[in-house]
Amino acid sequence: MNWLLPITTMVKKLITFTLLLAPIFSFGADIYDPILNVLKINEVLVGKRIYKDVSVNVGQVISVKSGKAEGTQDVYSPETNQLFIPSVQDGELTYTNVTISVGPVLSVGGFINTGKMGGVSSIPITSQIWGDKNWRTVNPFEMLSNNGFNYYKVQYTTNRNSVLASTPVSEWSKYSWNNDFMWSLDLSIEVMKRAQASGMRIIANPFLSDKPQHAGSKSNPAIWKGYTLEETAAALKQYAYESTLVILNNGIRVEYYLLNGETDTGLLDFALGKNIPFPNGNLWRELTYMKEKVWLPNSVLYKAAIEGIKKADPNAKFSIQASSLGATQNNLFLKDFFKSLLEFGVQIDYFSLSYPYHVGDYGGDKFIDTTVPYFEQAEYLETIKFLYGLGKPIIYSEWGYPNSEAGMGNGGAFKGKPDVGFPFTPKGQADWIRKFIDHCNKSIEIHSCLYFYPEYFPGLSHGSTIGLESSGLFVADGVPQPGLLEFNK
Repeated sequence: MNWLLPITTMVKKLITFTLLLAPIFSFGADIYDPILNVLKINEVLVGKRIYKDVSVNVGQVISVKSGKAEGTQDVYSPETNQLFIPSVQDGELTYTNVTISVGPVLSVGGFINTGKMGGVSSIPITSQIWGDKNWRTVNPFEMLSNNGFNYYKVQYTTNRNSVLASTPVSEWSKYSWNNDFMWSLDLSIEVMKRAQASGMRIIANPFLSDKPQHAGSKSNPAIWKGYTLEETAAALKQYAYESTLVILNNGIRVEYYLLNGETDTGLLDFALGKNIPFPNGNLWRELTYMKEKVWLPNSVLYKAAIEGIKKADPNAKFSIQASSLGATQNNLFLKDFFKSLLEFGVQIDYFSLSYPYHVGDYGGDKFIDTTVPYFEQAEYLETIKFLYGLGKPIIYSEWGYPNSEAGMGNGGAFKGKPDVGFPFTPKGQADWIRKFIDHCNKSIEIHSCLYFYPEYFPGLSHGSTIGLESSGLFVADGVPQPGLLEFNK
């Protein structure tokens, strides 16, 4: 054990005691074994990944810098083969900013990615298991993870599927595809497992209904049809508790829960056009009506779902998503939505937004100029600063940009026009993505950004969602569009 001999007397003491790393979050201490010369590291940052439960042989101490610890994270540099440890304690003595060289890596327990980027799952295992051989040449989860995806949002309905639940995953393919499989909790949990195993952090997105929920789809589960607000809240609380237990008992570590989806015009049956009539005037400007008739009763449902999830997962964090970014002048509707939720005591940790789409239906109060990207316009920049000023970071729970004009629909908020300088081509998509990622990474207001259905490529949906296919990040099974490569730069 002479690797410390060239160092000062103070540093020589390091070989005689157990190394204790200043804890990161709830993780335990790093441990040095002087007899085996093995350092057991809980977490170490290497590039854009944090590796966990790593054991390495120690080379020599390079330096020790006294004073305040410079950071809280072990960092390894492959170029120099050096490991930086911010703080090491010996009883009441603390050594700071220790740099060592490392020998062979003996074992690695796993890894998780870092960074703000992520995706919204299109549930690609449906193609892998039952489909037409799509996503069988490569692992889509690993491909996204290896290209810089840190977060992965997985949606699920209130449905359980007895066939999937009672059959090993390896035998699922012996059953013919059944539409009841899609978005069921059992299928989505398998997606979560595969994404988590690839190093991505899981965002659980309960639809809180038996059908997918978004800006154009609102309904109670069929078994709750006709329920009052109070009855729906009670059922929601119990469902949220039970489904969360199932997820956690399957070994899923949930970063946060996104409740339902795009709910600024209502939630489940308590939405405009369902149990709540549209206002007589322009809904985007009837903010008092929306606050009293929609957002107030909806707050009862949000609170019930949060209470149920927290009963199973006490440390859970939450987000609620709005689709109205860019829909009104100065985003007054969007701002009032989130302000009202906080006023009504809904305990959320993040504000989630859908970035306005260039394709698809759109019913906003205005269209967005495409001379420059919306995320560079004054209205947008003021809006994210305002929302962040309410005390909640912003998450883009959906965003994307087309690589072709296929499936343009009526053009969405941008009248079907690409942003100037960013045509709907593979290169235009890549250039736009690069610029948007740079904006997100430089914005303290933004927590993370989830690309919608990144696994999509032409033909994958057999014509059912051509517009989404045109925004996918692949040319074909395992063949990336240039846009995908922008995530790992």
